[in-house]
Parts: sequence; structure tokens; C-alpha cells
Amino acid sequence: MKKFFRAIGRFFKKIGYAIASFFVLTFREMKKVRWPDKKLMIDASKIVLAFIFLFGLYIVFDDFIIAKLLQWINY
Repeated sequence: MKKFFRAIGRFFKKIGYAIASFFVLTFREMKKVRWPDKKLMIDASKIVLAFIFLFGLYIVFDDFIIAKLLQWINY
């Protein structure tokens, strides 16, 4: 029975070490990241929002065309 509990203890010790190691390495990598400045983020956000708007218009236009085609063939 002692071997069983020792095995469980080692298992959780390894899991705990792995989780702690993951977070330590993650924080180290996050310090190396070059974060964008405010102007770059605003410009990128404008581009993304414009793309979403244009893609939405494209979907609405396609839906309208398909609906008219289906009406035309009496479907």
C-alpha cells in the first residue's frame, strides 16, 4: 500500500512541476514579445472592422441574389 501512495505522490509532484514550469516559461516568453503601440493597434483595428463590414455586405448581397434567383425559378 505504501508503494501505491508513493506512486501517487510522485505523480502529483511531476504534474505540479510541469504546470509550474509551463507558467515560468510562458512568462519568460511574454517578456520577449514586442507589443504594438497604440497607433498600430488602432490602424489594425480599423482594417479589421472595414474587412468585417465589407464581407458582411458581400454576404447580404449574395443572399439577396440567391433569394431573387430562387423566386425567379419558383422554388
